Amino acid sequence: MTVKEEALEGMKLLAKKEGPFAGILNGANLWAALRITEKIGRKDVRIVTIASDRGERYISVL
Repeated sequence: MTVKEEALEGMKLLAKKEGPFAGILNGANLWAALRITEKIGRKDVRIVTIASDRGERYISVL
C-alpha cells in the first residue's frame, strides 16, 4: 500500500469511527499513530496528533 493509499484509508477510518470529516493529512496522522502503536506493542499508550485539514477537498476520493 502506498503512503497516499494509507492516508486515504486513515481518513476513511477516522470518518467512520469518530465522525469528523477530516482531510488526508489527518488520515496520514491517524495511520502513522496506529503504526507506532503496533511497533511499540502496547495498547495503553496515548499518541496525540493535530487535526490540520478538513475533508471537503477530498470528497471525490471517497
